[in-house]
Amino acid sequence: MLSSLSSALSLIAAITTAAATAPTEPTCEIRAFEERRRYGYKDAQGNVLIEPRYYKAHPCFSEGLAAIWHKDRWFYIDTSGEIVIDRPFLEAHPFRDGHARVRTYKGWRTIDREGEEPSKLSPAGMLRVLRGAEGAGPLFPVIWVICCVLISIGASYARRRRLRRVRLIRGTPTSRIAEARTGPIEIKGKTRAISPLKSPYRGVPCVWWQVVLQEEHRDSERRRSWRVIASHLEAPPFLVEDRSGTARLDPQSAEVIRPSEHVAKADGSARFEEVCRLLKVDPRTSILARKRTLRMVERALPVGARVYVLGFARRREPGVEAAPDQTSVEIFRDQQREVFIISTRSEQELLTSSAASAATLRVIFHLANAIGLFFLLRLIARLLS
Repeated sequence: MLSSLSSALSLIAAITTAAATAPTEPTCEIRAFEERRRYGYKDAQGNVLIEPRYYKAHPCFSEGLAAIWHKDRWFYIDTSGEIVIDRPFLEAHPFRDGHARVRTYKGWRTIDREGEEPSKLSPAGMLRVLRGAEGAGPLFPVIWVICCVLISIGASYARRRRLRRVRLIRGTPTSRIAEARTGPIEIKGKTRAISPLKSPYRGVPCVWWQVVLQEEHRDSERRRSWRVIASHLEAPPFLVEDRSGTARLDPQSAEVIRPSEHVAKADGSARFEEVCRLLKVDPRTSILARKRTLRMVERALPVGARVYVLGFARRREPGVEAAPDQTSVEIFRDQQREVFIISTRSEQELLTSSAASAATLRVIFHLANAIGLFFLLRLIARLLS
């Protein structure tokens, strides 16, 4: 958490510096000239620095580099005419703030003066994204302001929910099931099924399971991600018991935290195809009739697992609304509290993770406000200029 806060403060400092010293347009002291259908370069006094030998060339040097057309590709040269970035590009833009946009067979990307693609999380990469592309119009800061406002609202809402969870966990004492009364309740115990239930892929005896089918997707730069294409949830009522008694849970609207998880790739097995049929998905082809790469994520809450439960309890009076399982306590989600947690994590682990998440969201909230304020001031300056 300290490292995240330090990174956020460093980025805010970089944004403040960028706002105080707005980027200047590159000067053009070395210009291209044409002679016999070839291009070379002259300095401001008219002295020839590079003899005309290129079929195409950028109009001027930018930050000591210029792109030239050589052997049917674009390369970057320095003021002596030496090729300094020996990588061919299909298109190449001038350098600005130490970076340039180029196009390769894999699509558009940003490179530094060494020809490498900098990390988007590096200070230089962040600063370039914040300053925007060369020639960006007044709509650019407007989009940033809107995005920052939306991020700030979302982070504030999520942070309030995390803090509310922390307050509820700390403020609700752990009860024995036999002593439960109508109202907020926190219990700890073991799960027990009312009716037999097994997870569809592994066949694990459980009280709750969920299956998510994902398809591999690759972007223009061949980076892999997984997209959810189908899912199915089985959440029948089940029991939680401690040494004093048994409670009945309805997990339909519960937040199940850290269940047992298993990831399986499509292997042509009968079990995998059976799960695909359950989800009504053809594992062989996609909409475009091409081979698809699938994987399945199966989550289950096993029978006998120790769980922590935070919800709202309602106690049945003897002989009234008797359930088949003869339990006298029912735990469910209360609409006013909007918190119903079933977790295999301990109470202390939930407190630690929720507090850390709230702190991270606070950093995101202040960071979005700082970036939004920067672009708002930049937009006002453009309108007044």
